[in-house]
Amino acid sequence: MTANLTQEAKQGELYTLNFDYSVDGASVDLTGWSAVMQVRTSPGATPVIDLTVGAGITLAGGTYNVAIEVLSTVMAAVPTGQYVYVIGLTSSIGRTIIPLEGTFSVTPGIPA
Repeated sequence: MTANLTQEAKQGELYTLNFDYSVDGASVDLTGWSAVMQVRTSPGATPVIDLTVGAGITLAGGTYNVAIEVLSTVMAAVPTGQYVYVIGLTSSIGRTIIPLEGTFSVTPGIPA
């Protein structure tokens, strides 16, 4: 089941999201899976943030088996505003699951 959650990030600041993908209350070992997180101005638009495993996303076994990190240098290039995001997980047999999607809000960060 997909959860629709609002995410908030500050322009120019590190953004992190850690969550546990589980089935029937048991964490899923995501070793060998792939993942993507895309943030867009609207569905179908070119991503302003496009992360994959090894490039902003880490997958593991155990609690909080999905770790997402958008570096402050990347967030500095994202204009403030409202976006949409989707996170997709693909199993080693090719089944894709969308655990999270929703609104991604970027607000002004602390000036340097």
